Amino acid sequence: MVSTPLPLLGSPVRGRDRGAGVVESVIAAPVLMLMLLLVIQVGIWAHAHHVAAAAAQTALATARAEEGSAGTGSAAGAEALGVNAGGALEGVAVEVDRGAETVTVTITGQAPSIVPIPGLDWDVEASATGPVERFIPSGSGG
Repeated sequence: MVSTPLPLLGSPVRGRDRGAGVVESVIAAPVLMLMLLLVIQVGIWAHAHHVAAAAAQTALATARAEEGSAGTGSAAGAEALGVNAGGALEGVAVEVDRGAETVTVTITGQAPSIVPIPGLDWDVEASATGPVERFIPSGSGG
């Protein structure tokens, strides 16, 4: 049985791995950049969702008031988006449904995309529901 000695650090056998680090970096760098961009994209989407939810709450507070209406709620939601969105939402739609007892506000739109993935949309939908405010005289039991 013949044993072969292990190659030394400066031996020609290690020469076959020259440049492997560069190849690994060329493969790993774009993958890491894409992962970083996806994390940032999720943050942009979350911000857009919070802006839409805040505007939905503003629209709800206006529309559910005793003297409020679907029109005033929609206008308040649009104004809140105009003040707070700052480009965080695109293609925004404000829908207010005021019934006899409840008001539902739905705001839809899309967060801007920085990740170039075809077919991947960053849709945002925020909804708020609450009762219509009404005066109930004391002693009426309700």
